[in-house]
Amino acid sequence: MSRVQKSYNYFTSSRISSYYDWEKSMEPKTLERHKWLGKTWTDLYFQNQGDDFLRNLSTDEIMKTKWFEKYGIKEPKF
Repeated sequence: MSRVQKSYNYFTSSRISSYYDWEKSMEPKTLERHKWLGKTWTDLYFQNQGDDFLRNLSTDEIMKTKWFEKYGIKEPKF
């Protein structure tokens, strides 16, 4: 038996997508910092595949703590 493939809706033209327009809902400095945090976490995550600390960080911890200092990374000025 083959698995039934579920199609996923993309919210590109609906009004739901407007809720996720981060440029409109965040200050530019905050958005830039969040993008940097996401990129930094992603790079470290794939470089350190066995690191349980990175694998268990919550989104809240990523945004509000200075977890990256553990890896010798300093936060740039935004």
